[in-house]
Amino acid sequence: MTQRVRPDGLPTQGAVDATEADMFVDQDSQDRGEGHFTSGLRDRVSLSPGGPSLRSGAPRLDDADLARKLTVASEVIRCMVRALDDAGLDGPDMIHQILGSAPRQLRPLFRGVNLAEDGSLDEGSITHNLRSRLPSEQRQLLQLGLTDLLERALERCMQSLAAAPADALLGQVVGYERRLGT
Repeated sequence: MTQRVRPDGLPTQGAVDATEADMFVDQDSQDRGEGHFTSGLRDRVSLSPGGPSLRSGAPRLDDADLARKLTVASEVIRCMVRALDDAGLDGPDMIHQILGSAPRQLRPLFRGVNLAEDGSLDEGSITHNLRSRLPSEQRQLLQLGLTDLLERALERCMQSLAAAPADALLGQVVGYERRLGT
């Protein structure tokens, strides 16, 4: 066993195999540029602004599309609240229950969301919750969340209303899926 000496002249501690010690020698000290990591295999990862980044091919949600989707959802919820109230049921309470029972992956979208006096959704809270998510996941979260909310609310209305008011409600909200878009 030979005692090895480090580049700074100090002896190494314990027995070290020559190939093991060579793994830790700085092979590229002259070739190293700022913002690069190097190894003996000459692999590099650039940390410059043009370097690697996370990118998603998902289309981004712009403000106009967000406003349109929230307006459609609010109109439909407002019709449901009115129909439930007209039938002597507590429409706002039923919609709050539906908001609170969203599937786990959609709950962040509806956290702290209340209904306005007219029964429409609190669009400001939904927008705040949505904008706290990654831009690449906002469109999908909004679409899935609003679609799920409206489907569950409509199902609850159909179970709670008599035939005539249920048919009238369906006539008012027909086509909401198309208007909501993708």
